[in-house]
Amino acid sequence: SAFIVVTATSYFEPAYGALLPTLVDRQNVQPANGLVRASAEAVRVGGWAAAAGLLAFMPLSVFFLFNAASFFLSGLLIAGVRARKSQRVAVATPRIREGFAALRPRRALAIGVVVLGAAVTISSGTWMVGVPQLVRNSLDLGAGSFSLVAGTYGVGAVLSGAVLSRIRVRHKVRLGLLLWTGYGAGYALFAVAHSLGPALVAGTIMGSIQASVLVLLYSRSEERRVGKE
Repeated sequence: SAFIVVTATSYFEPAYGALLPTLVDRQNVQPANGLVRASAEAVRVGGWAAAAGLLAFMPLSVFFLFNAASFFLSGLLIAGVRARKSQRVAVATPRIREGFAALRPRRALAIGVVVLGAAVTISSGTWMVGVPQLVRNSLDLGAGSFSLVAGTYGVGAVLSGAVLSRIRVRHKVRLGLLLWTGYGAGYALFAVAHSLGPALVAGTIMGSIQASVLVLLYSRSEERRVGKE
């Protein structure tokens, strides 16, 4: 089942990202991405809290059925989205090599994408293995404390998405690459954390940075689709 979920996500994410440029004008791409990221992370954090509450009185099998129903509801809502008429044009099925070809003349964006892939890979491993070990072994705390740290990651993402929905950035890729240096501050706080407070601050910093970079890179690539500079 995990394989099916990941496979479906690999199809959903590109399609979902391609939808936004068909709904807004070029000058509104970054604010729209900021709002989408902020709302998605807010719902994610709220979903974690709701899941914890549901599991307190709901059998696990019913819980998974309830979760499956939420995906069908999401599909119905997405099916109701209508792109602007000017965007309804027939397009050929995209190929992976065409994506690399599109990035080739845009070196800054290509570098941003490569750095994002490497950073997310490292970060994912850290959050799946390192942070739980830190909370359990170094801080001598339980799963509830790890949930708090993970929650601050979502809080940071919400805040950065809200800020970028209001403040326009001209050099998006350059700022995105610069922001990754802030990840060092987050990891440094994890390294010296002897209590829950610094870990919560680190989670907030890292969530805000990754969400900011995603908004900036998505916006930059989508601006290319909506119109030429």
